[in-house]
Amino acid sequence: MGRPTKSPGSHSPFSVHQAGERWIARCRVYPMDGVSRQIERSGPDPATALALLQAAVTQLLGSTHTLGVDSTLEAAGKMWLEAYRRSHPNAAPGTLDQYQRCLNRTLHNRLSRVLIRELSVPLLEGIVASILAERGAWNAKMSRIVLSMVCQHLVRMGLIERDFAAATTPIRPAKTEREALSAHDVDVVRRVLIQWESTKRRGVRPNADIRRILDVVLGTSMRPGEVLALRRRDVLIADEQVFVSVNGTMQQNGQRKPTPKRARQMRIICLPVFAADIIMTKLQVQTDDDGYLFQTRQGTPYLLNNLDRAFRKFRDWAVDQGLFDDLESAVDNVLFSTMRKTVATEIASLGDLELAAKLLGHASTETTRRFYIKELPWVDQRTAALLQDAFGYGD
Repeated sequence: MGRPTKSPGSHSPFSVHQAGERWIARCRVYPMDGVSRQIERSGPDPATALALLQAAVTQLLGSTHTLGVDSTLEAAGKMWLEAYRRSHPNAAPGTLDQYQRCLNRTLHNRLSRVLIRELSVPLLEGIVASILAERGAWNAKMSRIVLSMVCQHLVRMGLIERDFAAATTPIRPAKTEREALSAHDVDVVRRVLIQWESTKRRGVRPNADIRRILDVVLGTSMRPGEVLALRRRDVLIADEQVFVSVNGTMQQNGQRKPTPKRARQMRIICLPVFAADIIMTKLQVQTDDDGYLFQTRQGTPYLLNNLDRAFRKFRDWAVDQGLFDDLESAVDNVLFSTMRKTVATEIASLGDLELAAKLLGHASTETTRRFYIKELPWVDQRTAALLQDAFGYGD
């Protein structure tokens, strides 16, 4: 009878023997490349030698192979995230931080006593439901996503047969619809911003960059993070026209991602005069090609959270002063995020939905129509003539 074959990702039993004053642990490993290797490690005692050999085997075969059906789901989550980092080297740091927080804060206590062999749809349904009740829809949705990816990892390792989390009830947080602002409302916001900047008060003077960033958003439809990521080298001047290359975005942690939200959304935009004037003014201050056009007083990049916080502070001040009474829209719609909708609606209202989609960086006009344009359907005016003929008063 021939020697039994070993499956890839396995190893032979460990052996340990003494050689002089040292102990040597040895085994043969069978990596996924199909080429078997004999490895050994030595130590002053058998336990140390075996521990060193185990670490070497784990490194060679991958830490995921140390999982078993009696491992906890918490351990599986940690090993999934390690594997995810290796297989997604370009993953945004903010995304990785989000997954890590979900594992450490939301799922930690719930997964520490659950064994892989105990996984089932009802079990995960209960876990997600408890998170929904205690921490809200957003945390429940993120937890379900992470649990699904952990399950898929375990399927690939051959420890479970299917993704149990995918069969749990989908979580759909209630959407808060924000409407685009009218041109009138934009004028009101700009006027109040200027008044806010010039108002004398105690403490740090309001930052005028908020209005400048707002104008660049209005002049380009760029996301605020894309505006904050603009560098001197991203500005192009040709035939007395100013263009900006949208090729990055500022993330929540203050790091620049080398693409917009999606890589296919890279684009070059011609600026209207009011936005071009702001960019040209910034170019006179920023001389470093890699330097950001919009920086704090300390010369550091703006953080999105700080920008949003400052804008909310301005909005609350304007409401307290009664300066937003002339708004046609609700005050809650005065946000940086609604400005892209405002631009898209204005461009589309001129009859060019495709141009609006290109300006926003969308792959199709359907995304622009569904999520960005405030559109009132026009009923065919022939109905007026038909109804007049049917129900109109005679002469």
